[in-house]
Amino acid sequence: MADPGHPDFVHVRNHSDVHGHPRRVHRPAHLGERAIRAVAGIRGIPLMDQVFVTGMLRSGTSLVQTLLTNLPGTFVAYQPFHRFYVDVKRSFLVEHGFDAMLPLDDGTRAVAEREQFTQWLAMRVFSATEAETLVATSTGGKGGSMPDWIPEPTGAGTFFQIRSELHRSLARHFQRTNPAVTGSKEILCEEFIPSLLDAGVRCVLVLRDPRGVIASANNGRYQASVGDQYPIMMLLRLWRKTAGYWLQYRDHPLVTAVRYEDVASDPRAATTRFAGFLGVDEFDPTPGAPLLDHAGQPWMGNSSYGDKPAVDRNSTESWRDVLSVSDQRFIAACSRWEMQQVGYLPPGDINQKDIERYCENTSGVREFYLSRHRLDDRIREQELQRYERLSNVSSTQTIDSFGLHS
Repeated sequence: MADPGHPDFVHVRNHSDVHGHPRRVHRPAHLGERAIRAVAGIRGIPLMDQVFVTGMLRSGTSLVQTLLTNLPGTFVAYQPFHRFYVDVKRSFLVEHGFDAMLPLDDGTRAVAEREQFTQWLAMRVFSATEAETLVATSTGGKGGSMPDWIPEPTGAGTFFQIRSELHRSLARHFQRTNPAVTGSKEILCEEFIPSLLDAGVRCVLVLRDPRGVIASANNGRYQASVGDQYPIMMLLRLWRKTAGYWLQYRDHPLVTAVRYEDVASDPRAATTRFAGFLGVDEFDPTPGAPLLDHAGQPWMGNSSYGDKPAVDRNSTESWRDVLSVSDQRFIAACSRWEMQQVGYLPPGDINQKDIERYCENTSGVREFYLSRHRLDDRIREQELQRYERLSNVSSTQTIDSFGLHS
């Protein structure tokens, strides 16, 4: 389980359209493989047989990745190269003189910086020495699935060339020499999405109710593995960043945007949709039947609440038993607009008082993060202003969702 606070993480082909897919909100009919290739060709996008899964931590990305890697002809790995994305982003920040607590966007970075990163990523060529370092450290860091394996050297190249070689090397390592689709899932890597889409990589974006995310992140086995808790504003900002990308790219022909709750409640429909998206055969995730991980071993789940080798349809509202009422209402108030846009229903009587009156319990919260994400008077006022501003935005208006993070 990747930890944003770990030192390694921080500091600087059967084609058919999909039917029976899970309930979706504000989403057009999903494109099948043939339609995806046609649209990509019209737009001049080179389509690659690669897929990238990302989203907020504790959002169900592991479940989605596991369902994908159980599809015939696919090899989608669990967090093999997270350090690679962190180090590439760190290189960008250092070269441009940006000061950031986290290399990966924590939801407070300026839109201009995100755009600059996309441009840089398209042009930057890493020397043989730089690439060697990136590859040698790519599998390190807490939470990675391959800490004791070092990929084969790739030589000089762009981010995309090195990334492709890393995935081919990993597939060979598991003796998957000719999969129809290869890929991986990494959390919190949304800023790579624009560049990956431009390169023709299909992306699956996963979103979960923010109350479920925060309950899972700050409790149970995940909290125990990390050692402490995160400030609630840090998790909210990260979630709003994910929601911004989810909303921005959900209609892109190379994107499938899903909600965890829909996948967990109807995994059969979800895998049908994924198979159509990737152009591979389906498989039937029988309720209660075990799944396999990318290494072909029984999957034990990635829940904060115990081993779950099969899809748990009862996990979607477990946050109700974990979070206090004031926590639930504060989270909903601070993410109300995004929740409504993606089909989550905050309480109807939520209002600014839920922000004004909330008192965060910082006992056990990582002090390092409180310096930036403590709910002090300044941040509370920002949240109140944000609430008021978004109260005047109708659910049908088109706005720049990236302006809603901070």
